[in-house]
Amino acid sequence: MLKTADLAFRIRFAGEGGRLPSYRGSTLRGAFGYVLKDVVCHVHHRDCPRCILQSRCAYPCLFEGLAPDGRTFMRKYPYVPQPFVLRVNTEEPRQIAPGDVYEYGIRLFGPAVEFAPYVVFAVLEMGQRGLGRDRIPFDVLAVHDGHQELYLRERGGDLRLPKVREVTLAESEHADSPARVTLRFATPSRLRTEGRLNRLPDLSAVLRAALRRLRVLSHFYGTGELIPADTADLFGSAEAAQLLQSTLRWHRIPRFSTRQNQEIVMDGVVGEASWEIRGTAMICPVHHWCFDEGLFSVSPDYRITVSPTLDPGRETEDRLLDLNGQPIRLPGDERYRPAGEALEWHQKNRLLSA
Repeated sequence: MLKTADLAFRIRFAGEGGRLPSYRGSTLRGAFGYVLKDVVCHVHHRDCPRCILQSRCAYPCLFEGLAPDGRTFMRKYPYVPQPFVLRVNTEEPRQIAPGDVYEYGIRLFGPAVEFAPYVVFAVLEMGQRGLGRDRIPFDVLAVHDGHQELYLRERGGDLRLPKVREVTLAESEHADSPARVTLRFATPSRLRTEGRLNRLPDLSAVLRAALRRLRVLSHFYGTGELIPADTADLFGSAEAAQLLQSTLRWHRIPRFSTRQNQEIVMDGVVGEASWEIRGTAMICPVHHWCFDEGLFSVSPDYRITVSPTLDPGRETEDRLLDLNGQPIRLPGDERYRPAGEALEWHQKNRLLSA
């Protein structure tokens, strides 16, 4: 289980206006971190690792990614993922005029939920100091959590706490039916597959990255394991998914870093893609492992192909060899059958050759 809370901000730009990056996430994130530390830190050295309040202070808990002592997970990394994400729109106009209204959100995870009032206060202070190189000021008109207003400017500053949700993964009631999945990369995203940057990720790559992030968040900020131990069927469905349409592309965005005092380039995948998820092979855990390891495969005409590396003299391997060439059992409705292109890919890329 993983606790979450949403804060959605509605702001109105003031002053003389100015320019902001078309993707405003990095600007909002940078300003938020800078102002949050400024409003909560009251020690002269400003060095979080030296401060006795580090484990209880809003800034390091949100921005430093503090790793717990004695951890056994992600031990090679000095920090762990931060317990929040920004929710922003796709490309926005760069030119800002006084009176323009803009909305964005922040989602908090686990213990970070308790710091929601500090987050709101920091955003209010951001409005006074301004955004971007032009220091464009803004007024926070309202803050809500999807259920109720938490802050209204006209109420004179009354602040309520957001509703806390509990994230769990439930099995779909329609798991055996074809489904259409559409993913939109609103801001540039960088995914790695087998250690390499993936510039055009497929559904399987996105799923692996998403489950990896959920597993990390639930481990450090949740209670219990959110992700089931056996995800083979899930990945099998993703690998068999048929791409319907895609506008995914690699995009580079120049932005000015106040901290580094120079222009830097952000890049990543943006756009939208849709897949149809069709039926996959339902086999026992032992055969599923053998299938994943390439000891056998299934041809596009739904017959078993056993790897030539198996030894008929070994008891466990000769049982697999007995299945060579045998047809698999298929559902009557063709929509629920394993995708032929996915089976062909498995034979070419997973089946062990002699």
